[in-house]
Amino acid sequence: MINLLSAKGSLYWITRADVLWTVFFFFCFIWLFASIYAIYNAKDTLDWSRTERTMWDHSKEELAAEVRKTKRLAIFSVIAFFSNVILVVLTPTTNDLLLIYGGGEVLEYLQGNDKVKELPDKTVEMLDQWLDKQLEKEKK
Repeated sequence: MINLLSAKGSLYWITRADVLWTVFFFFCFIWLFASIYAIYNAKDTLDWSRTERTMWDHSKEELAAEVRKTKRLAIFSVIAFFSNVILVVLTPTTNDLLLIYGGGEVLEYLQGNDKVKELPDKTVEMLDQWLDKQLEKEKK
């Protein structure tokens, strides 16, 4: 069993990030359609409550309760939709998390290793020698 709080557990959760993002994206579409339906239904309910003939069929209290219910549903579904949009935007994908995790590990290693600190000086020296050789070849 993997300890989900260990380093292996971190890698496990990183690989599951795409699934989490997909779930948020799926719910985003569900709430989008629910919002469209709720707003359309609220519009119809408001239009329906304003007509004269409905006053004969239903009491004003029933109409007011129906209007309140559809307004609440519309507001809730719109808020849920925008909340899921924020979750989709802020949830990193697996590649993003691997870059963050791997980049952090590499930087920690590089900062603690003395041989790596000598590498830029040696690289400059090697490049200088190589360029000198190239210039000598061009002169000949």
